[in-house]
Amino acid sequence: MDSLFNMTHKASFQFQGVIWKLHIDLKTESVAIEVRDAETWNTSFAWAELSSSKMLWQDFSLEENWWLGLIGVYDSVMLFHTFKDEKRPEPSGILALDAQTQTQLWELKNYQLHDWQENHLVGQYRKGLQDFEYHLLDLHTGKIKNESSLDDAQKIIKPKESSFLYPQQYREGTDYFETVSQFLKQVSQHKIVQAVDYLEFKKYIIINYFFQKEENIQNNLLILDSNVRILLHEVLITQTKGISLDSFFIFKNYLFFIKNKSQLEIFQLQH
Repeated sequence: MDSLFNMTHKASFQFQGVIWKLHIDLKTESVAIEVRDAETWNTSFAWAELSSSKMLWQDFSLEENWWLGLIGVYDSVMLFHTFKDEKRPEPSGILALDAQTQTQLWELKNYQLHDWQENHLVGQYRKGLQDFEYHLLDLHTGKIKNESSLDDAQKIIKPKESSFLYPQQYREGTDYFETVSQFLKQVSQHKIVQAVDYLEFKKYIIINYFFQKEENIQNNLLILDSNVRILLHEVLITQTKGISLDSFFIFKNYLFFIKNKSQLEIFQLQH
């Protein structure tokens, strides 16, 4: 069936808790995943490999397992912001983890990550209440390469062409929403509400939409080809009172989306 549809289901990963964040390592093409379980107040992390479609490890927690959050990954180095408590939501430090060995590489207090491009980090160091310094940091050691002004630091961070594609979201009441709404009513017989996410990628049309089902709002993902054949029609969550702003994204030719908040699905969209 996959060959007929010209798309391949690569992986399905189930977690105990809510998938909070996903970050792709552009160098190793691996996936770093943050999972939060509000009942146990525990944050855990996982590491999956795209080439083999395998979960290499999961259910790993650091010593501080709640007041921290994953901010990115590159060259198998996972970076986190640490926080003091819920009354102080501003980051209070940066922590680095080696994803290959699951060991902490370094930690810097009173820092937050201001900018990042591959091995180049710009850390914002708080000297006082409104007094900051900007340091170029080594990704693997956390050591300061040099102190610089913000302008100088930002010159190091050169934007590059992104490997990611994200859908355009159209809110109810806009012309584009009405256009997609009419199209979906013909294809799926559903009358959509609130918002719709829409993306055209190669010969694929990918739509994340919401519709009223009894007293709840159901969230579906629909993938069509250029001939408007349905390739995939998935229920992402069966009961929800609101909508999610982050529905799916594409990295190179991999499609990522989440079902029931805790199940990561990965498809490879063929050229």
